[in-house]
Amino acid sequence: MQNSQGCYFKRDNTKRVDYVLVFDRENFVNLETYIHNLEGIGLEFEVAQGITVNKDFILIHIPQKALEHFGKVFDVGREEGKQNLNLKRYFSFEALQTPLSYYQDSRKRGEFVSSERIILINKLLESTKYGRDEDQRGLSKLMKLGTINSAYPLHEGPLIFGPSDVVNANNRQLLHHYWANFQFWYKEIPLDMIEMYFGSEVAFYFGWLEFFNMMLVPAAIFGVLVFFSSVLMLVIRDHSRVMETCSATNMYLCPTCSTGNLCKFLKTVSDYCSYAKWDFVSDNYSTVIFSIFMSIWATFFINLWRRRSNILKLRWEIKFETTEIHARQEYLDRFQTRKFNYITGRLEPYFPGYIRAARLILSISMCTFMIVLVLAAGLSINTLKMTLKSSLMDVAYFKHHSKTISMCFGCILQVIFIKIFGSIYGKLSIWLTDFENPRTQKQYDNSVLYKRYLLSFANNYAALFYVAFFRGRLSSTPGTIVSMPVITKDSCTPLTCVVDLCTLLFFLIIFKRMFGNILALILPPAKQFLKRTLKLKYWNETEDLHDLPQYEEEYKLLPTNRYLLTSEFCEMVIEFGFITFFVASFPLGPLLSLIKNVIEMRLDAHKLVVRYRRPIPRVVAGIGAWDGVLLGLTYLSTVTNAFVIAFTSDFVAREVYRYKHNGSLVGFVNSTLSEYATKDFHVYNEQGSAPVDICYYRAMRQPPTTADKYEFTSDYWMDVTWRLISILIFEHIVWVGNAILSYAIPDVPKSVKDQLSIDRQLAKEAKMKLMNTEFRKGTVTRKRKPDTQIGPIAGYI
Repeated sequence: MQNSQGCYFKRDNTKRVDYVLVFDRENFVNLETYIHNLEGIGLEFEVAQGITVNKDFILIHIPQKALEHFGKVFDVGREEGKQNLNLKRYFSFEALQTPLSYYQDSRKRGEFVSSERIILINKLLESTKYGRDEDQRGLSKLMKLGTINSAYPLHEGPLIFGPSDVVNANNRQLLHHYWANFQFWYKEIPLDMIEMYFGSEVAFYFGWLEFFNMMLVPAAIFGVLVFFSSVLMLVIRDHSRVMETCSATNMYLCPTCSTGNLCKFLKTVSDYCSYAKWDFVSDNYSTVIFSIFMSIWATFFINLWRRRSNILKLRWEIKFETTEIHARQEYLDRFQTRKFNYITGRLEPYFPGYIRAARLILSISMCTFMIVLVLAAGLSINTLKMTLKSSLMDVAYFKHHSKTISMCFGCILQVIFIKIFGSIYGKLSIWLTDFENPRTQKQYDNSVLYKRYLLSFANNYAALFYVAFFRGRLSSTPGTIVSMPVITKDSCTPLTCVVDLCTLLFFLIIFKRMFGNILALILPPAKQFLKRTLKLKYWNETEDLHDLPQYEEEYKLLPTNRYLLTSEFCEMVIEFGFITFFVASFPLGPLLSLIKNVIEMRLDAHKLVVRYRRPIPRVVAGIGAWDGVLLGLTYLSTVTNAFVIAFTSDFVAREVYRYKHNGSLVGFVNSTLSEYATKDFHVYNEQGSAPVDICYYRAMRQPPTTADKYEFTSDYWMDVTWRLISILIFEHIVWVGNAILSYAIPDVPKSVKDQLSIDRQLAKEAKMKLMNTEFRKGTVTRKRKPDTQIGPIAGYI
């Protein structure tokens, strides 16, 4: 069992350490005024020297009297006399519950939990002056000046407990055992204890993540049924489009080049037989039904989450967000221009509009440049992929597998590029927001959030949108010499790009987050091992000879920042887009996402409880601006699924062909291919005769024997028209269904409304009873005595 020293003051061993400040000894003189002012408002201190680090620690404790006083000042804590609102989970079974389920029901009214203690201390630390000037105040400014090296709230005691200590285990130990433990991967998340320990911001994140996983269960089941039913249909029945592709041994495909070694090799349509089978699995009636289901599922998700979020707000008694008018201290410090504020009635720093506009334009320009850089990286990956495919065609062994190898190689490169750019976006979004200098903290946080998500959106979805909607659409006829072959010669011949989209989506869902999770598990222990071995920075020979106090142990943990959860939330919202945008091409996406998210949820819990210092709790009313982002993604998912069905797949084209040919699809594959005369290849005119006279490419163009050869046919324009009509039909069907669902699902359940109505009625009755009692007492006290009191009228007689 770990030692528990360092959790209490040494001088009495009863006062718990709530907060820790770390500083260099020579800076203590600069902190005397700050500490004196904090002592004046009731905080208690103890100074301790580091054992394995050359730092000193200021240990802070807030007594009960100060808690009660400042709890009323800052409106922190919960009022007495109210009943806790029941938290009912969807599909809650006893087997899924833990001893921490409904933990808040045992909380005493008026009692301050640890997160509230930390919130109050942090507010006092940020509002207390450290100098004479009015703007010389706050812990954040002291840390920027370097007077204080680090500051963090202390965890509630050691991490590990023995079998005999279960009854007296602290909240951190309970969270570690029942929450941050992969053995309990199938158990409910103890949201109540998380809210009391880490605050509502962390609790809402894990509440949303748990709800996301729960909603993925029906989507995953349906997706698995769709996938296996598609495979079963492929096995038990011969389908004409697959048979035509596999039997086209004499139909040679045109090379995707105008010059180069690749033009020496010609592949037949039958070489894509295996791709035709996978194309059928990913593109049939069941996948279309699944895409409609997922579009409606996204609306269910948004409305049910809004409903559950409101329940959590009511249960945790979190007030709904109000408009923030107070300016950030950093905003006030950076400008000397003053202007009279008619709202506050004071002179305040003024940020001129032209400066704000210029900074905003520069910030937008920087974001645009980063997006262009992402697109350039995507083109580079395409170039490398096409180069690899060309090189593999020279080797007989790899000739028939060149497309598979180059496709997987491109997907792996795409994942690597996404991870590299993603590591830049976090710091870049904060730096650009600092440059813009928003006035309020809420504006600042939202600006960071929107920038990070916008850049992540481009980084993660650019390749998917290209494969789904642009690849092969910009291609020219074979043999045409073009300036950008990386785009115009990149196609999915002779099939659709559904298989390529499915493969890329698989790599992004599995390997992108899995790679990060593996690093998150391996890197911290590896760093600690290297520090111990090489005796770097924080470690020395005396470390193993002492039982370190907890405040010093936690100093060596990873520091947390205000936007730790923003990064995690951004990744989860990107994941939400993966399974809603292009799910028509990959029915197994929800299942893989569910498996990965279950691991992610426990890993995030492990990092918060074990790897990181305790974050400063924040009281927020829900998930904030992410609600708007998710709502926008819901609408966008309907559009993307409609375009995937209409343009990426051949579903609409097959149905039109079936209608024209009395329900038969025989000859459909041939109708999607056009002829090209190999004599029109410049490379063959230079090198000699081509192996065949006619090759085929995916298009609807006139044959080389006509006067208007290689021009689009009338069937092409009819095909485009029907595809556009299908988009309108799909979108209107889904949007009408979504509108009905949004109207039918109330934001707050009727049972909760009834309970709140009863609580309000009981509170009103208690208040009336109290007022009546006070009124009767006041009436008796004010009763006139006729013998001694003269009324105003009697004075005139």
